[in-house]
Amino acid sequence: MIPQDLINEHLTVSMKRPTGKKMRDKSLRWVVHSGYKILDKIGTDEKILDIGCGWNLFKPHRPNLIGIDPIFDEADVKVAFQDFETTEKFDVILCLGVLHFGTLEDIKSLIEKLTGMIKPGGKVFWRCATESEIWYQYAWTKQMHYDFVKEFNYTIVELEDEYMFNKNFDPNFDEESMADQQPEKIARLYAQWVKN
Repeated sequence: MIPQDLINEHLTVSMKRPTGKKMRDKSLRWVVHSGYKILDKIGTDEKILDIGCGWNLFKPHRPNLIGIDPIFDEADVKVAFQDFETTEKFDVILCLGVLHFGTLEDIKSLIEKLTGMIKPGGKVFWRCATESEIWYQYAWTKQMHYDFVKEFNYTIVELEDEYMFNKNFDPNFDEESMADQQPEKIARLYAQWVKN
């Protein structure tokens, strides 16, 4: 497994900018599949685990959410997923831009751990990197999703290329402007799995 300190160092540089929280909130509004729109697919009474929650921006919308993150003080539990322990079973697990660090075996190990925490019929939402931006980031493919659901006993409900409106984060760009915009492709995949 890639040392968590190395991942934390990368994430601290890329995520903890002065404008980071505001930009993250906007990006969750602007992604086509894997942002706040996910909330429409989650019941208000479902128990949620948000892995790599960052500023825990989903928490105000779903109080039954536990956000974990190794570097953000806003997390409910400040811990890396591989070190997180619980006996709780969740209805929903969010993996939005996480669990793509390390080798294929590392990824499988984390999916196995995640699978032990979700109820039958539970939903896992993914936003996965499709390019390796740093040497220890694994590039996911659609075929990997198909292989993993077969191996870990899930069904794919959705599997789409992920897009974002205005990937340059123009500060004057707002939700009303989105109706006139064409989304720009970014190198991510969105998926929803359901546990069999």
